[in-house]
Amino acid sequence: MNETNPQASADSALNDLQAQVRSLRLLLITTLALVFIFSAGVNLYLTHQSKMAKAQADEAEKVIAQFNGFGAPWANDFWNRLLAYSKAHPDFNPVIEKYRPYITAPPQAGTTGVAPKK
Repeated sequence: MNETNPQASADSALNDLQAQVRSLRLLLITTLALVFIFSAGVNLYLTHQSKMAKAQADEAEKVIAQFNGFGAPWANDFWNRLLAYSKAHPDFNPVIEKYRPYITAPPQAGTTGVAPKK
């Protein structure tokens, strides 16, 4: 500090404070701009992921509809023929008993997992 000229030291301190305020203002604006850019990028990424998830869900619905239209009736018919075969050939019963826990009744057509509204 310069003790001989108090006005010069006050002006110097004021200039230093103004420079620090400008620096902080620039830092704040830069940070806000980066946060905005980052949030826009995250938003675009989540939008893309949402579209991909919807496309996968639509594809899964098509596969399920195709299975229910062709695969499920064929599988049920095959299982029923295996049961009939096991009645005529008792030595085939161990094979039937091995796979019986994995065979379940097919869901009824037109039912969903959503409870009806009251």
